[in-house]
Amino acid sequence: MAITRNNANKSTTKAKAKPKLKVTATTGIDLETRRMVLSETGDVAGFVDRLMEVHATITKYFFTCIGMELMTVDGTIMLAIMRAFRDAGTPALPIHDSVVCRASDADFTRETMEDEYRFHTQYPAAIKRVF
Repeated sequence: MAITRNNANKSTTKAKAKPKLKVTATTGIDLETRRMVLSETGDVAGFVDRLMEVHATITKYFFTCIGMELMTVDGTIMLAIMRAFRDAGTPALPIHDSVVCRASDADFTRETMEDEYRFHTQYPAAIKRVF
């Protein structure tokens, strides 16, 4: 969800009016869900306050662009994984943070993903195998 200012609603009175906020869906949140959230929180500011209350342990990261950094790390990891498949001559299809591969390449995939994730983050990977 993105929050943008709607400057078309400027007040012509002497009192300086706050610009109205407009919520635009960029994450596939349906209109009914957005209405429910806003009805529970009152407005976008109330929603942000509630979000920060629920996720108090990570609020220091809100509005810091850390999401962009994390997406860059995620992309770097996936590129390294795909390079390993290319170098091994093994077909694979990346989908976000997942890899679709032949069943016979499952062990190679797991090992490659674990190695690259640990190399780039210094943490063990949480890999879910789905068939």
